[in-house]
Amino acid sequence: MVQQLSGRDPLVEKLAKPHIDRAEYPSLHADDDIKDALKAQVAAELQALEAQKSTAPKLNEYADESTQSVDSTPS
Repeated sequence: MVQQLSGRDPLVEKLAKPHIDRAEYPSLHADDDIKDALKAQVAAELQALEAQKSTAPKLNEYADESTQSVDSTPS
């Protein structure tokens, strides 16, 4: 309630802080764009690996079926 009366919004302040810091201390954030680009590249590579995994045939799928057929054979 006090924060509302003072006109301060903690969420707005938290979201604005990185932008304010970049404006106040540009030399500390000079390589942020490079870091962001590298993070995006790594994320894209991880997504590509996950896509490959989901489309790759499952090797154990057939092993499970053959085990089931042996196990279900009466002795």
